[in-house]
Amino acid sequence: MRLLSPALQNHLVSRQGRNAHALFWFQAKNRTTQAIEEIGLWTGDDDMQFVIDGVSRSYRGGAVVSLPALRTRVGLGDRTYSVTLSQLSQDVRTLIQAHDLRKAPVEVHIADFALGSYGLIDEPERIFKGRVRTAPHSLPAKGGDAAVTVNLSAAMVRLLRPLALKKSDESLRLRAAGDGFRKYMDATGTVVCLWGETRSAGPS
Repeated sequence: MRLLSPALQNHLVSRQGRNAHALFWFQAKNRTTQAIEEIGLWTGDDDMQFVIDGVSRSYRGGAVVSLPALRTRVGLGDRTYSVTLSQLSQDVRTLIQAHDLRKAPVEVHIADFALGSYGLIDEPERIFKGRVRTAPHSLPAKGGDAAVTVNLSAAMVRLLRPLALKKSDESLRLRAAGDGFRKYMDATGTVVCLWGETRSAGPS
């Protein structure tokens, strides 16, 4: 169950209506420098600064085209989420073309504003934390679709990885190509090791 701040709860109870926007915060690797860079996009029209967890973040407006309702559920199922971005935005073009989004950490917050103004009711609330699951490597060609879709997976997906993917020789060499520590991991439990000259019958 989500715990709402008193200010937001009072606003919702008043039934005056809701003016909410979604904030997306990506931490993606720059393809050229290999440095991790932070990019913020939101559903508003103008660029804005938001303070989240005591840190001021800059979010670019006019970049998010559409996003579905985020539904929560009980269990360890893989929760996915998609956001459609406009390639007409220079910030989106920079995000897609200059950065490697594969498995990039991402957070989604909801910012509630007072009706008729850009006055925040309270600090934006985080509703999603995970990583980019799939994203285009390039933008559509001229005359193509003016939107691109980025698919996200909740952090819960890391609990669904089977042991073989975490302890295999292949997964280790993806991080360190010359590390052969797990070279014979796939033979674990299948090779009989004898201590001494004869095999012990084992306990009865």
